[in-house]
Amino acid sequence: MASHRPQWGDQAEVDDLRREMAKIRREIHADVNVAREHLNATLNWRGYVRAAPWPAVGAAFGVGFAAAWLLVPRRRIRVVEREEADRSRPRTHYEERVEERAEEKAQRKGLISMALGFAAPIAMRAAQNYAIQFIEGRLAESQWGGFMPDQQEGSRVQPDQSAPRRPD
Repeated sequence: MASHRPQWGDQAEVDDLRREMAKIRREIHADVNVAREHLNATLNWRGYVRAAPWPAVGAAFGVGFAAAWLLVPRRRIRVVEREEADRSRPRTHYEERVEERAEEKAQRKGLISMALGFAAPIAMRAAQNYAIQFIEGRLAESQWGGFMPDQQEGSRVQPDQSAPRRPD
């Protein structure tokens, strides 16, 4: 059986069409690359800030002001206290006792929070120092200890020793 090829006419016409299609593809590809570069240049905000820093600061201020104006409520909500209603109604022994306990708790909470406020930073600093010493010790023992640039074998200075002298 012989394969039957359709006749396209002149082979030169077919080659011309293929070359023209390849040329169009290259042009489309180049146009897409140019459009992509323009888009990247347009969206690069750092270039705008470098070119015009003061208008960029003004624009940032304007955007922040607009966001605050839209997000922050304009009016404050007024809290209405009911002191007059409470004064007119006699309080029970139970309500008085609950109020006294709440005041006691607030006083205790104040003392505890004050004590923690003093002790927490000290404890945090001690924990950080312990963690740093632990990690330094592990690094010195491991295979990575030799790669630390500031430390060489025998160059650690102990607190009760004087600093090693530099060779002249």
